Amino acid sequence: MTLKNNVKFSFPDWDAIVRLSEYKKSYQEIRQLYEGNKTFKNDARTITRKVLLVKFKDVKDIERAVDEAVLYLLEELAFVFTLPMICNEKVTYLYHQPWPIYEKIISGKYDGKKRRNAFMLTGIK
Repeated sequence: MTLKNNVKFSFPDWDAIVRLSEYKKSYQEIRQLYEGNKTFKNDARTITRKVLLVKFKDVKDIERAVDEAVLYLLEELAFVFTLPMICNEKVTYLYHQPWPIYEKIISGKYDGKKRRNAFMLTGIK
């Protein structure tokens, strides 16, 4: 879709993206960070738990729900880092609130590895 001033706007084809080698590599890196870094794992699980408890107030087995739902967070992080590679152009990723886990990853706070910012804007209302 093209918006005013010829700005392109699109929704990704998730089924196609998860098959890309760039995405798979990014997901593997994020998953390894999750499995190998206690601070990152704790942050990811804490954020996921908060979202679940807000969206679904009567979760019976919260830890089991977090075990499953945290994978979606890891997939989204991998997706954000893959976007500039698969689009071959500047990318702006809009997020509805601040995303501290993303900021910590790109700054290298979890593993000392600074990552390329995917031009993310957070806190959009």
